[in-house]
Amino acid sequence: MKVWLVWLICCVTVSAQRISVNSDEEIQLLNHNAQVVQTNTFTKVYEIADSLWEKGSRSTHFGLTNEVQWIRFKFNNSDKSKVSKYIYLPYHHVHKIDVYQEVHHQYTSLLKTGTARSSKVKAKMARGYPVLLEFPEGESSIVLRLEHLKLPLRATSYLVSEKSMDTLIRKNQNTIWFWRGVFLLALAFSLVLYLATRLRLFLYYFLLNVGVSLFIGMEVGDFFMFFYEDPYNRIIDIKHLGNILVIFFFPLFLNELTPIKKLHPVLWKFMFMGLWIGPVLWCICLLTPVKSTNFLLYTTYYLIFYTGIVFLLQLFFLLSATLRKEKNSLSLLLLYLLYIAAVTINVIFPNLGMIEDDVLVYNSLLYSSIIEIFTFLLIMGKETLGIYKDRAILLEKQKSYQKEIIKAVVEGQEAERNKVGAELHDMIGGNLAVIKHRIGNHNVLLGKLVDDTIDTVRLLSHGLITPKVDADQFADEIKDLCRLASTTTLTVQYYFHNWSAVKNKNIATHLYRIVQELLQNALKHSNATHVHIQFIKHEHTISFTYEDNGIGFNKDKVTKGQGLLNIKNRVQLIDGRLTLDSSKNSGVFVTLEVPYTVNKL
Repeated sequence: MKVWLVWLICCVTVSAQRISVNSDEEIQLLNHNAQVVQTNTFTKVYEIADSLWEKGSRSTHFGLTNEVQWIRFKFNNSDKSKVSKYIYLPYHHVHKIDVYQEVHHQYTSLLKTGTARSSKVKAKMARGYPVLLEFPEGESSIVLRLEHLKLPLRATSYLVSEKSMDTLIRKNQNTIWFWRGVFLLALAFSLVLYLATRLRLFLYYFLLNVGVSLFIGMEVGDFFMFFYEDPYNRIIDIKHLGNILVIFFFPLFLNELTPIKKLHPVLWKFMFMGLWIGPVLWCICLLTPVKSTNFLLYTTYYLIFYTGIVFLLQLFFLLSATLRKEKNSLSLLLLYLLYIAAVTINVIFPNLGMIEDDVLVYNSLLYSSIIEIFTFLLIMGKETLGIYKDRAILLEKQKSYQKEIIKAVVEGQEAERNKVGAELHDMIGGNLAVIKHRIGNHNVLLGKLVDDTIDTVRLLSHGLITPKVDADQFADEIKDLCRLASTTTLTVQYYFHNWSAVKNKNIATHLYRIVQELLQNALKHSNATHVHIQFIKHEHTISFTYEDNGIGFNKDKVTKGQGLLNIKNRVQLIDGRLTLDSSKNSGVFVTLEVPYTVNKL
């Protein structure tokens, strides 16, 4: 009984305590207020009886309130002149604020502000609400009427001098602008990386940051950078959207960095079943009539409650991953503990009325957010390097496999051509030789026809069988090939400049086949009358140029042609660089550069 009596005396004493306005120190008004909840018996400040003020609690955090709150502070000015001070409410998101001053039982309305009203009426453009006051000599009171129906109401207040007020505004602005810059960097970084890689990791991080920026931005009053008032309470819609994006994409993002989903798939599934309720509730709350009902209150309760559940589940997932020593799990766990501590201390507990704010409300949350951004960027940078290293290895393997396939195709073609060439030379050529011997001199015309056929078969077999091109024979083989391709209607000219032996037999063979393919095209399709072929030996490369005056071809139509495909395959096998230029009636121009020191195949 004595304890309760002492507590009651302390409450009455505190409620009656007057605050001196003559000190330059910053004073938190938490312990110097009296409160009352608005009832149907009064709606005006002068209608509140003094006895009712003793019914208020000392906390200025009301959690999710569905009532209008009145708060009174009593002041004393010991000077003989007026003293100017600011009452500062650092938390920005209050729907309506009415400020009254009472002197000698006479009330004066000083300010009507809040998110539902124009922010231009504030004494200083700042995050939160600075209210300029002039205290006359003696005693006076300040009364705040706070209307924030169906949403968390945080009304921590401070008495500060003008100098302190300017310092607070500057600190707040510096912090928020630095946070904005870091967030824009993170958004740009993640979006660019997603567009470049199409990896979901960067998309999830981008959407997570969008959610965080919407939530924190609305909390600290960034809405009023674009709109001076919000009569329809759209701030809460944006804030809830940010909340939904955070709890939806945070687990998806973490799962991309460390495999938490596979550890508890059933729990993961149930978590997301509950998450889908949030967007449905949010869409319903967009309707203006709904905002005047308790549905908005229940939606806010659900989002706060389920955000806590998601945060706890993510903590459980990361703990499980850390115990199993999954990649990135330990660093993510430590970072996540910092993140949820900042959110819990600065958002969840204050919104539930469990702890009070300080004058630099949310600055610790902003600092934690900045640390989180840089840490996540480092982790994602590490992941990106790993991804690109793995991709480079895969591309190298793919290139190697592709070259092996091309090599097998070319070798198969060579084997088939050698087989056909050998059959022509040994079987058909041999049979024709026997026939010629049997004919003898009995039929001169038939003998000449057989000789011509034998020469044709010899030429065909020579063209099909892989040439044995060695060091000094390459130029001679090319010259012979050009002479054989020359006819009465086609002249093939060849040039060798600064030439020496091609020591790599594989390169020599592939170059020979490329020239052969181009000459066959000239004979069969181009209707050319002149062909110019040129080889130049440089210090480390061989340059080959082919040019004819034929009808040319449409590159789009012959891209899939077997002849051009054979040339490209051989160029790739010797690491060459091929350029082909042709159009209708303009001939064909081909250049090829080959590093002759490369030892391939």
